Amino acid sequence: MTGDLPPLEDSDDLRRALAAAGTDHLVLTPLPAASARVRFLGPFQGREVAWDAEFTALGTGAGGPRPFIEIAPGRGDVYLLRAGLALERMDVPAVTKAVIMVRNYRRLRVGRHVFGAHHPRDA
Repeated sequence: MTGDLPPLEDSDDLRRALAAAGTDHLVLTPLPAASARVRFLGPFQGREVAWDAEFTALGTGAGGPRPFIEIAPGRGDVYLLRAGLALERMDVPAVTKAVIMVRNYRRLRVGRHVFGAHHPRDA
């Protein structure tokens, strides 16, 4: 994670910021970009947590890096998430789909998880 942003204190902090912005996730990086810093609320191990996430486009060429997700505890109910995705770039639709993916994936756990072969597809 990049250290140039203030730390996210807790899910209540994020809930207030989301309400003030009138959105369900905050994109903290100008898009399109190679990676996007995003904060959002979502489930994790049976409870709602605040995700402080960085989504990175790994490219779509054959033999490229395999997609991954890495989760680490932050402070309190904040979790740090890094995900490498088989995309050419992070743009608004890609970020929206990545947030939905994290919210819908029920088997998330702390640690680094690499997924199957590199799939050449774009969001």
